[in-house]
Amino acid sequence: MRTRLPHGHIATHAANISFHAQRLNRCAAELSAALAELQALDVRALLAEFEAAR
Repeated sequence: MRTRLPHGHIATHAANISFHAQRLNRCAAELSAALAELQALDVRALLAEFEAAR
């Protein structure tokens, strides 16, 4: 299949896609870790502290 695009042009796009895919993967892992930390919080204790401070 001919694309009429130079090989270097396609390779550049492939490298950009790979870079952004890796970056999205890292971001997804960081968001998952942050969500796990948020879910581990004892919200009742935080609310009690907040109410006590008012």
